Amino acid sequence: MSHRPSNTSILREYQRAHRPSLFKRMFRERNLYLRSDFGVRFISIKPWMQVTAIALFVLFSFWASYATMSAIFKDRMLAEKDHDIISEQQRRKSDLARAQADYAAREAALRAKIRELKSKLMLDQDAWLARVEEVRRDYEKLLKRQELLKKYLGKTGLLRIPDGEGATPDENGNGRGNRLTGNFITRFSKPFHVAADAEKPLALLKAMHDRAAKRQLRMLDMAAEKVSKKLARIRRIYKKLGLDPVRMAARAEPDAVGGPFIPLIAKDADGKAVIRRMDRIGVLLGAFSTLKKQTTRLPMALPMKNFRRISSRFGYRSDPFRHRLALHAGVDFKAAFGAPIYATAPGVVTRAGWTGSYGKLVEIRHDNGLVTRYAHQSRVLVHAGQKVRRGQRIGRLGSTGRSTGPHLHYETRLHGTPMNPERFWKARNDISQIKIGQ
Repeated sequence: MSHRPSNTSILREYQRAHRPSLFKRMFRERNLYLRSDFGVRFISIKPWMQVTAIALFVLFSFWASYATMSAIFKDRMLAEKDHDIISEQQRRKSDLARAQADYAAREAALRAKIRELKSKLMLDQDAWLARVEEVRRDYEKLLKRQELLKKYLGKTGLLRIPDGEGATPDENGNGRGNRLTGNFITRFSKPFHVAADAEKPLALLKAMHDRAAKRQLRMLDMAAEKVSKKLARIRRIYKKLGLDPVRMAARAEPDAVGGPFIPLIAKDADGKAVIRRMDRIGVLLGAFSTLKKQTTRLPMALPMKNFRRISSRFGYRSDPFRHRLALHAGVDFKAAFGAPIYATAPGVVTRAGWTGSYGKLVEIRHDNGLVTRYAHQSRVLVHAGQKVRRGQRIGRLGSTGRSTGPHLHYETRLHGTPMNPERFWKARNDISQIKIGQ
């Protein structure tokens, strides 16, 4: 007699064969029932909706983790930058300490030599003065370097120093000129009887050398301070416009220059200090020149050359159609119909044609998130995607769109926010008055 399976085993085999997959078990269709006075409603939550919700949650968690790690690493980068600045300050202090130690060592060596001469009954005055003459020639080289510095600073307009500025000390330490007088040796022609007589020439040269070296460093410090102040003025003007001068300088297009690198070489501590200061002045002058040139990249020019007047300025006014208070997001120029309109800065045309209440509009995208708009034109002379230069003719004045008469509606926007164009014109005038030679 054959064995027949029981009903229970048959049921298990059926359930095993028709058991849904893991995905269908986890993301099966669910119904959300909502009961109210008008009856019962339900919302069906499909599997794909559940998967989408979980995916969005995972993406949000990943973004939050990434943002947190970015903030942590940014703090680390700032800390490392502060560490580098402190290290640079310590390095400069150590350079100064080494220069002072070098000077002290040389001074000690000279004094030791003088003490050695004190032990002699007779001093070879001619040989001693010959050595003094060698030191004098070194001092003359220092003065030549000072003349070169004066020419450099005068050429750049940083400083105007009279030829008699500074003084070479005489026997008593009083200064009356820049050069050693011809009778420097003859002033010490009398025989040396004591060590103090021999010390006088070296003491005089030491005083002259120190004064000349300090004068050079003072000249360079004054020049650096002057450039730094003028650079700070330009940066303040750009910041008032909502622009980042550091980012502007970093994105500026470099000048077409080149050539082999020939560094300045200095063997003494004073010369190295001069080179460091000149390097700093060079960096400041470069930043100053770059920011000055940026005025040609920003919308600081007027969009019209011949106009009768400004008929409406930026700000709140009574709307000419609804007669209610409203923001006027630009400046209106009244001029003859068909008068030429010019681009106020180089950029790329993003819109050229009819644009709602603007009528015939030209919109130009410039650097640093700036956009300018030229509305109500009678004729557009450019097309979208076209690169335009500063002062290029882009259209003709008209009265298209929401307009009461022929005029140009000119707007300046920074990252989409309307700004008063007159602030840029004032900034242009302020920056043009900042000059190194003043």
